Amino acid sequence: MRVPPTRLRWGLAVAAVLVLAGGLVLWYRPWGAAGDPPPASPFLNTGPDARYVGSVACSECHADRRASFRATGMGRSMAEVDPDREPPDGVVDHRPSKRRYEVVRKDGRLWHRELLLGAGPPDVVLAEYPVRYVVGSGR
Repeated sequence: MRVPPTRLRWGLAVAAVLVLAGGLVLWYRPWGAAGDPPPASPFLNTGPDARYVGSVACSECHADRRASFRATGMGRSMAEVDPDREPPDGVVDHRPSKRRYEVVRKDGRLWHRELLLGAGPPDVVLAEYPVRYVVGSGR
């Protein structure tokens, strides 16, 4: 038994609309409700109010551990920047993103800058921050 072509077309159109509607419902539905917050931790350094205190704060009670750690490469992997010990100023242009990255000395400090390159001067400064720390053991 053959299905008339008009009826077949209408059936396919209705099926396509239903599939499309189902896809839209799945696409726009929320992907899960916000879960419960994590349980409270007994450790003071894991909460949202935790702040960096530095190793000196710990050395009051753990001087031997601090001295041992400072003797390792990891213990020497972060320090305050000394602009006189850093490489010379530099500029890197990244043409695909139309960005320029600069490391410059200003007012006795080292600065990182990100600029948006235009067709001509002036370039737009997107970010400019003083460098406070260096990371790495320097080996």
